[in-house]
Parts: sequence; C-alpha cells; structure tokens
Amino acid sequence: MHRTWPAWGLLWLLGIGGCPGQTAATPPGDPDAAHDAGQSGDRDAGQSGDRDAGQSGDRDAGQSGDRDAGRDAAADTGVDSGTDSGADAGPEAGPPFAPTAATSLAADGRLALSSNVPARTDGCPESLGEVCADADGDDLVDAWEEMALELLRPRLRLDEGEDLLGDPAAVVAAIGHIYPTSLAPLEVRALIVIGYSRDYGSCLGISAHNGDTERVALRLVALTAPGDVVVSAAFTAAHDGAPLDHNRLLAGDELQEMEFVDGESGPRWLVYASEDKHASYVSVADCEFSDIPCFDEDCSPDGVADPSAFELLPPVVNAGEPAAPLVEDLAALGFAGEDAWLDQPFCGGRTRGGICAGSVRKKLTTDPFAEP
Repeated sequence: MHRTWPAWGLLWLLGIGGCPGQTAATPPGDPDAAHDAGQSGDRDAGQSGDRDAGQSGDRDAGQSGDRDAGRDAAADTGVDSGTDSGADAGPEAGPPFAPTAATSLAADGRLALSSNVPARTDGCPESLGEVCADADGDDLVDAWEEMALELLRPRLRLDEGEDLLGDPAAVVAAIGHIYPTSLAPLEVRALIVIGYSRDYGSCLGISAHNGDTERVALRLVALTAPGDVVVSAAFTAAHDGAPLDHNRLLAGDELQEMEFVDGESGPRWLVYASEDKHASYVSVADCEFSDIPCFDEDCSPDGVADPSAFELLPPVVNAGEPAAPLVEDLAALGFAGEDAWLDQPFCGGRTRGGICAGSVRKKLTTDPFAEP
C-alpha cells in the first residue's frame, strides 16, 4: 500500500526537526529523561538532531537538560577549555634554583669553598631573583655569606676536663661578620666570634666570670669560578690582648698546620679550645706550650677512645654590617640581653654586673689581617 507522508514527517525521518507541538524539554522529576535529554534531546539528537545538537539538543534542551553539552564533555574529561589546555601550557618549568656550597682541600692543602652562587652581587644574574639579595649592602650576596659562614666556621675540640661539659646551662654559639676588603680581585674577611656563656677560670676557678668571647678568622681570595674562594691566611686568638697573648696568624706554609675533620659538605676546620678558658688554638702543640702552674693549658681529650665525643659545632648567625645589621639581638642563640653590635660587655646571657668578657662588636670589627 502506498502511503503519503506529510512534509513534516519527511523532515522527522531525515532528523531535521520534531513533531509539531513536541519539544525536547526534560519533564520535571524524570532523571532518565534528563539523562536522555542531556545526550540527545529527541532520540537522534545525540547524533545530529539539528546542526547544533552537539551543543544543545534542540533549542529547548539547550535551556534545560544541561546548558551546554559541550561543557558537560569538558567537565567529564577534567579539561577547562575556556581557561587552559595541555596544548597551551607551554614548556614545563624546571626545578627552582637551589643554592649549594661545599668545601674541599686544594692541591696545596688549603681549605677551599665552592658555590653555585656568585660571591659578588654584580656577578649574580637577575634570573636568580631574591637569591642575589644583599640586605647588609656590602656588595656580597647574602646567600653566599650564609653558606660561607656555615661551612667555614670551625668545629671545636674540648679537653676532657672542660667544665662546660658538666654545666647543663652552658651555651656555645658563633657570630659571624663576613665582608670584602677588595672586589677586584676579590678578597674577603670572615671574622667569627665564638661566644661561651661562661669562662670557668684557671687554677681552681680563679679568674672565672660570666661570658667569654673568643675569635678566629679567615682571609679568603677568589678562585676562577665566581662563587669559589680559598683560604690565604688564618687567625686564632688565645688570651687576645692579655700579657700571655698567644694569638697566631698563619699564612704560606704555616697553613699546613691547620687540621680538618670530615663534615657533611666536605672537610671542616678543627680548632682546639683550651680547658675552661676557651682560648683558640690551631693544634694541641700550639696550646700546650707552657708548664708553668696556673699558666699551663690543656687542649684535646687524653686517653679517650673517641675524641669526637668531645667536639661540638656551634650554631652561627651572620651579623651583617655595623651600619646595616642582619642580627643584633643574640637571644635566639641563647644569649639573652646580649647584642652583636652594641659596645657593651658580653655576659653570656647570664647575670650582668661584675666582670664579663669583652664586647662582641669589637671582635667583629677588628681585622687581624690588617697591616699594623
């Protein structure tokens, strides 16, 4: 039998339109219909419907169902096509720059420091950003200064009779001042004050007092790389300025007297602190030079299986410059009431009054390598 189809019926068969009076809007409260409408509007809208069915079903489905089928697809894939895509992300960024440094012994036995951070601010590339900061304004990169002090401060070896080993309130910490004396060629001073909470005195405690400031220092000169330096001279202070002053300035072949122990980032300088008085010596022989009672000194533990059990590595801070200090208050080191840059006696964070040690400031600003 031959059947005549109305014009709208032909259009319906071709998938171009719907039946008259029929819409693809989703009936309220019908989740199955909502699912169907979101994909197709009418039965064939998911494939074609009209030309815009991939985005909206028919006109009504684009206003109900989901407002944009294309948006559904984006949500399903986790891609926000309006803001980002893998194609637009560009090359993946590498890991952030990490400042590093290490020590080593040069061919002639001198202590050397190498770093991927340039020492001078004018050699620090802008691409490193805040790594190149120079808050104390001395033309050296602060990050380089911090690493230099961290790795060049000495490890201390104490005598087995040292009283601070039995003092639960004892504090030992270091304050550093590192600055250039020349930028071209680069020459740097690293002055390190070792603060003790108490000087326990000699000869049964005679001359004991609160606070003790000892110092060591290094003169550093540039190597080829912009962050690399080597020790050209070293200084240890023993009873600095006293009648029995036994300070030492080592240069040239005398630098072979320096001793080193293994550190986490290479060899570390070892300094001997005399029993109870804490004078700094480059070797045991340099310390135990006198046999005069009450003037003789002992350094290093005798008759022990492990001398390293009598060693300590004091924490260190970079004090910055007198006119642009990075650290002033030393309470964080355990020295409450003490200041790195005030010209005041150092009492080790203990009771002030009576005899205390000389000021930290004086020892941070007195260059032992300067010409007399």
